[in-house]
Amino acid sequence: MGGTETEDLYRKAGLEVHGRYGGAEGPTVEEAFRVVVNIETEPSMKISRRTGDAAEAVGRMWLHRALERGLFGSEGEFLVAGGLTDGWIRVRITPATDISRLIQNDGNIQLLARSVGGDKISAIDVEGDYFWLVDEPYPNQAIG
Repeated sequence: MGGTETEDLYRKAGLEVHGRYGGAEGPTVEEAFRVVVNIETEPSMKISRRTGDAAEAVGRMWLHRALERGLFGSEGEFLVAGGLTDGWIRVRITPATDISRLIQNDGNIQLLARSVGGDKISAIDVEGDYFWLVDEPYPNQAIG
């Protein structure tokens, strides 16, 4: 997915899209991705994908954890991955935000996000029969 298609996916999830992020501070999408998939990274929470409401549950828990950890700026803004080589997209949560709408045809939800300041990384990933919620600081000591 690139450009408009990716932005449309985030809009479908109820996020307000504000275009590409051109800032230089914080990790690139590739650097943040390496933190999430690093062998040393442990999930902050695992949710079984076998339950009927797994997508809704992981979406609610991701939003709760992101709020709790201060991922969002004062106006609810944060960054989401546009793709490994496409950089970050600036978005804002809204009352209509429902991360479960990011579900793919195979039942997976994958989300890579970071704070605008770049010090927090948050993700939803799939490992086997579980959705993993990953919350990591940046820089992360596990990747050097």
